[in-house]
Amino acid sequence: MAGLLPVVRHLIVCEDIPAGTPRISLINLLGTLRSSSQPPFPFRYPKFYVYARLTEGRGVGEVRLEIEETDTQKVIYKSGSRRYNFGNDPLKVFNISFRVRDCVFPAAGLYSVQLCYNDIVSFQEPLKVEG
Repeated sequence: MAGLLPVVRHLIVCEDIPAGTPRISLINLLGTLRSSSQPPFPFRYPKFYVYARLTEGRGVGEVRLEIEETDTQKVIYKSGSRRYNFGNDPLKVFNISFRVRDCVFPAAGLYSVQLCYNDIVSFQEPLKVEG
């Protein structure tokens, strides 16, 4: 059963995910980032989070986050890989969060926030960047 892709139920970009609480809270969901710098690009966004909720995983696998500029297909951000043991219970839910710091967006446009499982893009969420 190892090697099956887990199902991504949610992939959400937000400003913060407070730690230390029994429940998961996502603060200020983000679909668009706006540069107020002059010149507007390249645009460095100081910090945001990406929350992923996965299920139907089997066995052990590596998970990482990438952000890709859609027009050029250039990866502008790549997190380190994290190893997870999903076990054999397909109903178990895994909550994973990534903190993205100082991400540099080279231009205005559409970006793809991608969750990769064992080097395969298993889900992506659009993120628009404006100047």
